[in-house]
Amino acid sequence: RDHHPRLDAYDPYFLDDPALQSGKERMVLNLPGLVASVLPYVRPRALKAQLNEQWALKHQWVSRGLTLSKIRAAKASLLEWVLEANCEVSTAALAHVYFERLVLRRVVNKANRKLVAAVSLSLAAKWNEPESLGTLLAAVERHYSIPRATVFRSEFSAYAELAFDLRLEPGDIFPHFSRLLTQAERTPHDYLGEANCGVSSRVPRAAGGLLCEYMGQKRRKCPK
Repeated sequence: RDHHPRLDAYDPYFLDDPALQSGKERMVLNLPGLVASVLPYVRPRALKAQLNEQWALKHQWVSRGLTLSKIRAAKASLLEWVLEANCEVSTAALAHVYFERLVLRRVVNKANRKLVAAVSLSLAAKWNEPESLGTLLAAVERHYSIPRATVFRSEFSAYAELAFDLRLEPGDIFPHFSRLLTQAERTPHDYLGEANCGVSSRVPRAAGGLLCEYMGQKRRKCPK
């Protein structure tokens, strides 16, 4: 069980650990010279319930009714809309961080999760690629039936909860960015390395530069 984390220390693996994919049922085989753990097949609905239960036991401070599957579904929608609009994957990564930070601040509940996800995407687009905002809000209206006026009315309170600061550290963004590229069947090198990182057409002004900086710290230079 985790206690509620410090709000000034964001951990991209704390709320939605990508390692949490298997249920609690497993069979341990003690063989001569070998101990093996076997995960039995679990029906998707039963697996979803098991993962939600494991997550709820670990994060008992989260609003009642808000589950891991609901959080993951909201975040998956953000990537879907970004890809549909041919926008930057880094915009979805930023939105994921904002959304998780709002969950950590106990702003998100079962009833408003879709609206908060839409607001997170709107803030991310304004920060990262403002020219795409209209296209992304059209996707929100189309899929979630949330008018853009409702998104705009909710932005200020979310912005206030984020301490009026949309800037993020590269290490906060990159784990989300890497996971999203995997879901989109791309690699960071493919996505960021189409040209020199400083001028690549696929590297947006804000998040892209930070991501390239992060990869440069990891590999001492941007991918070619």
